[in-house]
Amino acid sequence: MKIPTLNNLYLKRNKSRSLFTYKSHVNQKNKLVAQQYRYQYQTILSDVKNIEKKYIAKVDCATLDAHKQILGNLLTIIDDLEYANESIINKKPVTDTTVQGFRLILKKLTNVLSQYGLKRLQSLHSDFNIKYHEAIRTEYNINHKDNVVLQEYQKGYTLKNIVLRPAKVSVNKIKNKG
Repeated sequence: MKIPTLNNLYLKRNKSRSLFTYKSHVNQKNKLVAQQYRYQYQTILSDVKNIEKKYIAKVDCATLDAHKQILGNLLTIIDDLEYANESIINKKPVTDTTVQGFRLILKKLTNVLSQYGLKRLQSLHSDFNIKYHEAIRTEYNINHKDNVVLQEYQKGYTLKNIVLRPAKVSVNKIKNKG
């Protein structure tokens, strides 16, 4: 048994029509199908653009909320620093309580920043690691092993295990005998 195709069915029904009429009919159908696909494509594209706009708005909102939370926590520290600054400007003598006040402010600040994942790198007397340290000086000290951090000039920090700033350090280099 022969399976009827679109061409055969159309020709059987319209034997009187010419091949030209058949081709124009197929072309019209193809144009309609193309228009339908184009419409579906445009609809999907506009939906994707709308979703993208909503996503960007949500990310912006979440970023703003995070900034508000961080900055809100830092405002108390700013207040403390301004108060300490005023006490110094008013030429009150620097006393142990002033020094203790500054240490307390520094402790508050590091606690707030650690809540958001900021950690100070512990570099002193550890092995030099190019990922966490930037060597700005080398020294020779036989009391320490080779490639050990002897001094830290600027502290390094990580933010959730990503190096935010490497520590600037001095590294021990024992000269090879030879």
